[in-house]
Amino acid sequence: MSRKLFVANFPYSTGEESLRELFGRYGEVEEIKIIYDRETGRSRGFGFVMMETEAECVQAADALNGSDLGGRPIAVRVAEPRPTPAADAEGRQGPKRFALARPKGRRTRE
Repeated sequence: MSRKLFVANFPYSTGEESLRELFGRYGEVEEIKIIYDRETGRSRGFGFVMMETEAECVQAADALNGSDLGGRPIAVRVAEPRPTPAADAEGRQGPKRFALARPKGRRTRE
């Protein structure tokens, strides 16, 4: 089981302090990570909260899922670990996110 919670649909103006206060009612909050947009620097409305114990994590998820935060119903669930890509027969890892750039040759029109 995990001690990390995935929290989504909170207002963009929500900061670490308000999340720490909200989740602190259910146990010790170790870490909060709000995900920000790279280009605008604005919160994307989701993040992760790390609790001290699994019991506190489950209790907070059960109590806060669907609760109101800043006029929006937040979604809270226990975070699942990212799956690791499986290697194929040649030892290559799973599908790549981006295609490799290929050099373009000069084309001449005839």
